[in-house]
Amino acid sequence: MLLRDTLDESWRNILNYVLTLPAHQDIAISKHGSPHPLQVGFAFRLGEARGQMADYGVTVSDGRGIHIMEYQDVYLLHWDKADPLTNPIGHILQDAPHYLRIFGALAAIFAGIALFGDSRKS
Repeated sequence: MLLRDTLDESWRNILNYVLTLPAHQDIAISKHGSPHPLQVGFAFRLGEARGQMADYGVTVSDGRGIHIMEYQDVYLLHWDKADPLTNPIGHILQDAPHYLRIFGALAAIFAGIALFGDSRKS
């Protein structure tokens, strides 16, 4: 089985279905009648702000990651190609490449500050 045996059976069935979909394709699951993710083996995760109340995740044995976003009445969930906890670089490269532009811009700013600071010393 790809998913941890500690997961609730209903969640395991949902996640096995999600893993048949393309990466990053969200599905909505009603919170009513669903056990809370923390009660069935998921852990808190950081996620990009999309209006959610909290983020949870679990690592799949093949390295993929399940990402759950909690909203008022539903959970939105999808899978990522690389789990951010076990492979953060792979996650940025494969699942969140827009962060590379942010890191590049910050590096350019710091390089400019360093160069400007050195040129003022002369």
